[in-house]
Amino acid sequence: MDGEFGYLTGMLVAKGRINEKNSDYYISIESSDSSMDSIISRIFILCNMPYKVIERKRLSSGKVHTSKLFIVRGKLYVEKLKSYEVSTGRREWNVPSRAYISRDFRIGFLQAMFDFTGNIRYRLKGRQKCRSIRISSINSKGIESVKKLIEMEGIKSYIYKNGKTNILEIDGKNNVSIFVKKIGFTHRQKNELVKTILDPVKFDKLISQGSRQISI
Repeated sequence: MDGEFGYLTGMLVAKGRINEKNSDYYISIESSDSSMDSIISRIFILCNMPYKVIERKRLSSGKVHTSKLFIVRGKLYVEKLKSYEVSTGRREWNVPSRAYISRDFRIGFLQAMFDFTGNIRYRLKGRQKCRSIRISSINSKGIESVKKLIEMEGIKSYIYKNGKTNILEIDGKNNVSIFVKKIGFTHRQKNELVKTILDPVKFDKLISQGSRQISI
């Protein structure tokens, strides 16, 4: 179960919330990506956390945007997650200490982080094929902790700032290949794209179609 709870804490750190204020105990994550809905459901089931789904609709720029809110209520479930010493919030999120001890937990946590917040980029720079995977956050301490985790898997990365945002980038075919082998994506589109850009022939085909850069 270490891998499943690693993934659970990773997806909550990336996009979710753990609440215990005013004795209102709940865990929630909102998804506007239908390809991730089944993964969220599966993780809650595997972690024995009964959940409800609320469909939401928002009007933005004249278009209706739908999303699903997955919510688990109960003090027992919140305390279970808090036992991993995990916090959520754009500025407050952290890497649970369990990720440094258990490899299964670490892989699950990193998979979720990159599934929910990772961007895949590819482009030509002169004649050089450039490939990279990135995540970003305003939480500099959190990003540094993620860097340490992927270094434990032998993956090199670097961090740079864009305004107040800290960006962690895994750059180059070798490092991206190691990431795919040791961590990988469960997000179907990201998994397909990263494998495509690692194939020299398929990479060239993408470029010939006029694609220069893409992120998911």
